[in-house]
Amino acid sequence: MFRIDFSGAKQIVSTLRGVADRLFHTVEGELYQAAVTIQNEMREEGKPIVYPVQWDSAKQRRAFFATNGFGRGIPTKRTGKTNSAWKAIRIENGAQVGNPLAHSRHVSGFKQSRIHRGRWKVFNVVVASVLFKLPAKIRERIVVTFKVEE
Repeated sequence: MFRIDFSGAKQIVSTLRGVADRLFHTVEGELYQAAVTIQNEMREEGKPIVYPVQWDSAKQRRAFFATNGFGRGIPTKRTGKTNSAWKAIRIENGAQVGNPLAHSRHVSGFKQSRIHRGRWKVFNVVVASVLFKLPAKIRERIVVTFKVEE
């Protein structure tokens, strides 16, 4: 009788689990770092207002003046709140980056106002740019979900 015994299966599985865990944490770390990079880019100050103001509509212009600069005075002075509200956090299986301020979608989002166009970075453009720099094996399997709260 000729025979070969293979032993050590538990050690092999244990080693593979360790490798898988390290790989998972590496990928998770890459995704979190991408989120931090996006956060930092979105926190950059926009360029100054360009005159004449490019209102989206006459209704927007009337509302701005009727509410004294949407409650912030005329001329409106920047507070930095929109920039500093960008946050990157770790979540299960990855990372999340966003801005909870409702008006941020008009400054940097899908509904960017003409007033801000060309002066403030656009969120989805920054996301695409940063994610494109990730290794292809990660990029090909990543799931990106945009959520716009009304």
